[in-house]
Amino acid sequence: MKIALIGYGKMGKMIEQIALSRGHEIVSIIDIDNQEDFESAAFASADVAIEFTTPTTAYGNYLKAWKAGVKVVSGSTGWLKEHGDDVKKACTEGGKTLFWASNYSIGVAIFSAVNKYLASIMNQFPQYDVKEEETHHIHKLDHPSGTGITLAEQIVERLDRKKDWTMGYLQQPDGTVEGSDEVAADLLPISSIRRGEVPGIHSITWDSEADKITITHDAHSRQGFALGAVIAAGNTTVDAQTYYGFTNLTNEQKETLQHFFKNFSSEGNSLIKERFLNIWSKMYTMYTQLRKQQMQAGAVYEGAIFRSVIETLKKDDTLLTSFLADRQTIVFAGFNVLNNVEHALMSAIQKQGKALFYWDYDSYYVENLEHEAGVFMRQNLKDFPCALGKENFDNLRHLQDVTFISCNTDNAAARYAHQWLTSYESEYETKKSLPFGATGVVRGTTECGSGSIKGSESPFATVEVERGAVILCNENLLQPVLHSLPPQVGKVNITMGFPLTDAPIYSFVMALLSMQTDGFDATQQRFRHPFVQVVQHHVYAPLLKEEQWLRYQATDNVQLLTYLIEMVEKVGVHFAEIQHP
Repeated sequence: MKIALIGYGKMGKMIEQIALSRGHEIVSIIDIDNQEDFESAAFASADVAIEFTTPTTAYGNYLKAWKAGVKVVSGSTGWLKEHGDDVKKACTEGGKTLFWASNYSIGVAIFSAVNKYLASIMNQFPQYDVKEEETHHIHKLDHPSGTGITLAEQIVERLDRKKDWTMGYLQQPDGTVEGSDEVAADLLPISSIRRGEVPGIHSITWDSEADKITITHDAHSRQGFALGAVIAAGNTTVDAQTYYGFTNLTNEQKETLQHFFKNFSSEGNSLIKERFLNIWSKMYTMYTQLRKQQMQAGAVYEGAIFRSVIETLKKDDTLLTSFLADRQTIVFAGFNVLNNVEHALMSAIQKQGKALFYWDYDSYYVENLEHEAGVFMRQNLKDFPCALGKENFDNLRHLQDVTFISCNTDNAAARYAHQWLTSYESEYETKKSLPFGATGVVRGTTECGSGSIKGSESPFATVEVERGAVILCNENLLQPVLHSLPPQVGKVNITMGFPLTDAPIYSFVMALLSMQTDGFDATQQRFRHPFVQVVQHHVYAPLLKEEQWLRYQATDNVQLLTYLIEMVEKVGVHFAEIQHP
């Protein structure tokens, strides 16, 4: 391959060395002092020109090379914002060829893939903020670097909470610092450091109050960049004229990767991988079509409706403005872990100055960065400050008369509730109702989990009210605790939902379903006895005649669903006819 070099600095010399070692011919070398050689026969004889110069000269070099009929591979950065559209038009409409990338390193190609994947994951975790830092040699004129911009754009494209990237701080070779990486919440700062002869270091940091994740690519020399450029040059000599972006690995890069990854095949993926990729490549299209059909039919699930609302608000916030026009304030209370939709809605209303936030927390674990109980709440308080001052939430450190009861299991803690409530009633001669699960804890509380807490006096009380509360750390203990309540407790106020899976009707439906599907012998055309026995022994079985439920109804899903609904309705009719005193 005949190669012309445009730019003969350290990178140009490295490219020359690698190209010659791989059997290629350097037919022309153009630098700042021999620009007239663009019109030489030697330059015109090149199969491709490799260009590494400066942001201000790169575009002009492309035009001169194309005028001579030479294709271009370029790694110059800093020109894309001003001339990107012109270059694309010249390639797509004018038949010119440019293979451009902000970085030609194989390692950076891998790093870029990791960056995209991590950004997609982090879109689900709003508690992590992201910043980028790039370090290069003192001769690099543009900042941030082209690779830094590319990496930032990849993150912004995948992160709903960032709308664009912006300049962070710039540390000059003499150590002076200009600017700051403290920017608006919806911007991603790229900070730049110019130091010594550093070939290139790029770091992406995801930081939360709980921990910090950093990924870094550190180039040891320019050799990786030069090798990638020479490989790209080989591709431009055989490919059609077009405008390239370095987003995929070349065949030679894949061969290099095989030395490191045994499962990475340049000849293609395995059958399992192909099937996997085939399915997942279609998933988004299938999801989009299904969602559209559901929207048209008015049959979308709750989460899809919420997501649709947020997507609409992002495009046009006038609907939200109109909704809030005659409303003084929207109050958010009782939230803990926020999903993306909740966070986006809160942010939108907050920006319009009509949101108040009330969080249920305690300074004991929120102010302790090592305490995992405060991970999500710390982020909530940062994004959406509480309407009440911190002084209202410093309670756990000031509890009086606290007794810790050690229990081996959660059920043992639930059973202990009976003993504590009995002694509590005896001590205070309580005649009032017990607010079970209430958060207004006064004159005595107990927590049921792997351990219990008992208190006879609480600083939260503002009035002398003789009542108590049982707070469940594990909501699955609701039924064991209910069965443990002593008779003298009286009325109980339960402030949590009753799990359907704990209801007898759930186990009855599951028993019928199992009998119809797994319990039917198609060969013998009869039900297997163990499955029938499970239904017969169920507490609801006597409410139905055997011929009503002991019939095969699983020829198709519609018939099976109809059968199960019928059985539930028959049980419901029985309870509906019960006369309450």
